[in-house]
Amino acid sequence: MLAMTSQRSLSIGRSSRTGRVPAVWVIAAATGLCLAACASPPAPEADSHPHQHRLIGDANIVTVEEAGDLEHAAPIADHYCAMYGKKAQFRSTAKHHLGRYAKVVDVQFDCIAPN
Repeated sequence: MLAMTSQRSLSIGRSSRTGRVPAVWVIAAATGLCLAACASPPAPEADSHPHQHRLIGDANIVTVEEAGDLEHAAPIADHYCAMYGKKAQFRSTAKHHLGRYAKVVDVQFDCIAPN
């Protein structure tokens, strides 16, 4: 008597073990997720901008926070003081250490009436 062997057909994309996905598909899915995560830039905060400085002051004095240096802060302070019909005059700087390698510089100006 001949023994009958049954041939089981395998679906494409499945291994011989039922319910298991081949490693190739797992690697492809992981690679796709990594590329998708790297491709999309993070959403910026509502009111943040890489070159936006916080201005604190009134008609007599203004502080440009996170200005970096005097040369960068001076035009910003001039523009602020001009709203009051005055000119900016350098007063002081303050350096703040945020961590081991991170620091910011605040620059303070007096708003004086032009001569």
